Amino acid sequence: MQFHQFYNKLKPLAACYLCLNLFACQNSSEPQETKVNPSGDVIGSHIDSTIHPGDDFFNFANGGWIKNNPIPPSENGWGIFNLVADENFSRVRKISEDASSQSAAKGSALQQIGDFFFAGMDSATIEQAGLSPLQTILDQIQAINTTGDLLKMVNTLQMNGTAPLYSLYIGQDMKNSEKNFLYLSQGGLGLPDRDYYFNTDPETAETRNAYEKYVQKVFQLSGSDSLKAVQMAKNVIALEKEMASSHKKLAELRDPYANYNKRSLNDLMMLAPAMEWNTSLNQMQLSADSVIIGQPDFVKK
Repeated sequence: MQFHQFYNKLKPLAACYLCLNLFACQNSSEPQETKVNPSGDVIGSHIDSTIHPGDDFFNFANGGWIKNNPIPPSENGWGIFNLVADENFSRVRKISEDASSQSAAKGSALQQIGDFFFAGMDSATIEQAGLSPLQTILDQIQAINTTGDLLKMVNTLQMNGTAPLYSLYIGQDMKNSEKNFLYLSQGGLGLPDRDYYFNTDPETAETRNAYEKYVQKVFQLSGSDSLKAVQMAKNVIALEKEMASSHKKLAELRDPYANYNKRSLNDLMMLAPAMEWNTSLNQMQLSADSVIIGQPDFVKK
């Protein structure tokens, strides 16, 4: 069942529930503590029964969970999905550590998992290898002379999962879950979102300055002298800021309809002809006659 169909079926139930609560509120001369028996009820255990649902339904429904699960000092937000993710990370780590400590049969899944984990944790070998694993890509970047060379490199990095300039992925059509579609969205930023490039409050400015120093350090570690690295970092920030200027703000990204723009491949080529989409999709081994564009203004920019 598609989400909007589910939502339409849910609305009458929600309305009925709210009406019952409002009726109870209207028939009570004074605010009373809501009686809830959370025993065996996962949702009920999240309720804060000291809050009247007619006054603050959100904190009535979630206040118990919020009180019992404060945001950890290491996090800027917290919710049930963080707990699920942490549990999954712990399980994956245990599976990987166990596989790495065993002498599994060559070619088995256990051996491959163990070797993959060990390769990522073997910091001594990683340090010894230096830039050599990246040298082929760095040489290809250094050899870029034309727009075609640049686009070819972008396509290569898109296939490697680096996603420069924009976000491109395949996923379920949000209006028809039985079909998969090519999605094209804004991207290309090193900082979390556009506001980090434009907000002037002290905390954001500090983050932006720290990011520029980080980029500078990356260039130095890749072989550039300190003076050149400083200028290259400034160039990167300037480019990302220019790209960020056409990004939608976080609030605008919450509108699913405004961020769903299904277009033909011909429309996409007219919107951003310099990207040579036919050639690019072929290089990325993608075949599509249409694409769902998240933010057309960004693509055009």
